[in-house]
Amino acid sequence: YALADATRAVELDKKYVKGYYRRKDYENAVKYYSSAIELNPTNAIYYGNRSLAYLRTECYGYALADATRAVELDKKYVKGYYRRAASNMALGKFKAALPSVRALELRDPWGHCPPMVESWGDLWDPLSPTVLAHAPEL
Repeated sequence: YALADATRAVELDKKYVKGYYRRKDYENAVKYYSSAIELNPTNAIYYGNRSLAYLRTECYGYALADATRAVELDKKYVKGYYRRAASNMALGKFKAALPSVRALELRDPWGHCPPMVESWGDLWDPLSPTVLAHAPEL
């Protein structure tokens, strides 16, 4: 009962967190999702959204940890794989990003993935010269 009430309260406050993203106030978004996670630590979306806020503040290690937790909690959460791949790439860990990219291809080959990864250019192709130059042991 308490968890249901807490989750409902977090859902009601979503309009505030959307304002944080619009204003690029990612620090408050992190605080908001941290509070939400305290109330419901099994919600993959909360971890995924906090991961996005960490990505925007260039806290890539924290972003990676949250994205990883999100996909551990929900293997079908596509944005978690995207954010995990983006975090690894931001950290220069191209080889580590490949499993998440492949998971994206398998879980959502024509839905969310193509628009999200267009900016990755040839990083989307695991055999591209850019990826191979950074991960020659592939």
